[in-house]
This record gives sequence, C-alpha cells and structure tokens, in this order.
Amino acid sequence: MITIVEGDLSHWPAVEAFLPLAADEEDYVIHLWRDWIAHPENGLTLVALWENQPVATTYIAYIDTTSCWFQGIRVDPRFQGKGIGQELSHESVRRAKQKGFLVARCGIDGDNHVSQHVTAKAGFQMIRHYSAYLKQQAWEDREVQGVWEPATPDDLDHYVFLQSQADSTQAVGGFLFTFGFYPPVVTDLLREEATPWEEPHFLRYIRDGRPLAYVGAFFGDEGELHGKGYLVQGAIIDPEEDANAIWHDLEHTLRKEEHQGILVWAHTSDPISSMLLARGYQCLEGQGFQIWEQKL
Repeated sequence: MITIVEGDLSHWPAVEAFLPLAADEEDYVIHLWRDWIAHPENGLTLVALWENQPVATTYIAYIDTTSCWFQGIRVDPRFQGKGIGQELSHESVRRAKQKGFLVARCGIDGDNHVSQHVTAKAGFQMIRHYSAYLKQQAWEDREVQGVWEPATPDDLDHYVFLQSQADSTQAVGGFLFTFGFYPPVVTDLLREEATPWEEPHFLRYIRDGRPLAYVGAFFGDEGELHGKGYLVQGAIIDPEEDANAIWHDLEHTLRKEEHQGILVWAHTSDPISSMLLARGYQCLEGQGFQIWEQKL
C-alpha cells in the first residue's frame, strides 16, 4: 500500500539511504533535500511510504504565483515497478492544483524513456529539447585570459541581468533547469539554488575585475563519458564578449585527475552549439534534456 505524505526530517535517514541507490552520491537531491524541508515557503517535498517506510520522494518548487516546477523524483530501486513514481506524479499534480498554480513544468533526461512515459501518462507534453554535446578530455594548451571561480547568491543580480538580455534558447535552466520559466528577478528560491555546496556548482567568469559569464557545472558520474566528468548547463555569456575564449578558460578550469570530459546541454538554435561543434564536441543523438509542461 502506497501512502504519500509531506516530507519532514524524520524521513531523512531512510531517504538518505536510498538516494545513492536511485541516482548517485553526487546527485543534487542529496545536497538539497533537507534545505527543501527547511524552507517550505519555497516548495513542497513529498515522500511515498510503503508500509510506513520512505521509498520515494519528489519536490514541487514554487516558481511564481502561477507556475511550479516538479523535480527530484527519486524511487528506491528495490521498489520500482510498483507504480510509485506514477502515484507521486499524480499527487504532485493534485497538490499543485490545490495550491492554485496554473501550469506545472519538469525536466527529464533525453534518454530516460521510463520517466518520459510516466510524465506523459500524468498529462504532461514535451515543449522543448536541449541537445547533449560531449568532449572527452583533450584540451588545447593555451594561456587563460580570465578566471572561473565559485559564484554566490550575491552574484545573482548580475546573473539575472544577463539572463534578461538573452534569448530563451541560450541556456537550459537559467541557473539550473528552468531558464525561461523563472521570472528574471532574484527570488529566495533562486538564492537557495545558488548557495554553494561542498563541490562548487555555480561558477562565474572574471576578467579584468568584471564578471562576464556564468554556468552551472556538476561533477559526477556521467554515463555518456563512461566515467566521471562535468555536466555543464545554464551557460550565460555576455553577448559582447568572445564566447570561444571564455569557453576555453572554462575547459582549462574543469580539470581533475579522474575527470573524463565535459557534457554540455544546449539548444540547437543557440550560437553556443555551433561553437561547441567547432571546438571538437560531439552532438549525441537521443541524449540531452527535455522540458515538459502541463496546464493545470
């Protein structure tokens, strides 16, 4: 019997135990789950119980007064195939309607056909696809012109300014996943997502004392790399600057001994896609990231 309840810290030991099984140890949900619980004004955490044992979780982020973002659905693999993910999706829709939201959106990996099927059955339609561009570790040896360093919530005013100047295809996720769906203002939710983790994930590019670009960069196991590497998304670059030179410096920064390469999500109509291909990145058929939407 499945019971779905609002999450609280009493569920954390069980959730913490199954999250690495459902994803990997670098999964962002592991870093953010307790923050979601601590800030209920920003969203709603749901937990699925099987015989009173937490076996799945998901999160509804409140983007603005009319829209919300479903994310972080994770099911203990020992309980998959029991319809738990479907139940969580339907309950998320019900809760979002109950709170008065008019639209719900979510993001799914391009090759995650199971989640796509569950999401479609829950009434969502895909509205945008971002392609995946892969480069194995083989960087050109050239002097850098600037510095990529960890950004903080204090950088968000400038980040949002650059975002407001950009076309909606120029990034996936604005900062994380929801570019074009966050309003171009600094909100508590955006500040929460920009707060540093143990591994820096929100980076800014500084040259001559000026911030010129931002990216989200997440280090972990990437199947397309057949090992560890960086997933880069949400790139926002000052349109007056040389994006190729800035990207070179990013590649120079994202190096680790165990690092196999870089995977980038970008819309095919974004000029950055042409730049990536020119820099030796391979566009991976069927990979990437999809935005799905349901009118509530």
